[in-house]
Amino acid sequence: VSVLIIVSWVYALAVLVFEDQYADYGLSETGTLFLLLTLVWSIAANGLNQQPGFADVMGDKPDNVSEIAQPKYQRSALQTSDLERIASKLKAHVFDEKLYLEANLNLFKLAKMTGVSTQNISQTLSQFLETTFFDFVNQARIEEAKNLLKENKKTVLEVSELVGFNARSSFYKAFKKETGMTPSEFKKQGKSK
Repeated sequence: VSVLIIVSWVYALAVLVFEDQYADYGLSETGTLFLLLTLVWSIAANGLNQQPGFADVMGDKPDNVSEIAQPKYQRSALQTSDLERIASKLKAHVFDEKLYLEANLNLFKLAKMTGVSTQNISQTLSQFLETTFFDFVNQARIEEAKNLLKENKKTVLEVSELVGFNARSSFYKAFKKETGMTPSEFKKQGKSK
């Protein structure tokens, strides 16, 4: 690839300077474009062949790649007791104090409100609670939505806005993921009972 880059530069420079004089010898812009196309293809091919970067994505690992994957938080200083403490703090803030009602809640705001770093929150959610930030917040929102839908006094759209969702589609998707049914189906099920 390095040689191809150098050849392309030299050829392009020669075309720029001597195109009119040596056009009969095959010196042209078309040649430059061909070299650049070859360069791009070779860079792409080399990039895709690198291992182990795409081996996990593609699902195949060559024999010469050893298993060097290490757990994500192997070097973390957090102990299990720290993770438990942070998890209970997160649950208290998100579920009990109803931070999930804030439509623009994000990891940085939660970190500021709880006094726990974003890295420690991410590690606790991932490693200890086995979830993501958005799934954790959406779980609290869906629990509140289920209560509101059982009351049967508000429309699905009103409920989605009340529990902190910015879009109806994201509410439907999260609700179905959590309960296995749409909010409308859940509401109808509540009426029938």
